[in-house]
Amino acid sequence: MPQLIITNVENKLMDHLYRQAIQHGRSIEEEVLDILRNAVKTDSAQQRGLGSELAQRFQGIGIKIDIPELKGEPLKTWKSQKEK
Repeated sequence: MPQLIITNVENKLMDHLYRQAIQHGRSIEEEVLDILRNAVKTDSAQQRGLGSELAQRFQGIGIKIDIPELKGEPLKTWKSQKEK
């Protein structure tokens, strides 16, 4: 199995990883592997793009009425009292 060696890790970061690993009942190596797995999962979901994420989230939900402005009719604008 491949290995990954990380050098120049700050003491503060190692302390944090150590405490977090103890809280989760595992070794630092297992903790770091879990963090890396979760980071990769998050990145692959983000690569799908915002449009795809929105389409999936709101699939089956929509407006059931016609919106005239989107059907080629001119857009009616609002004018403030100062402009009139």
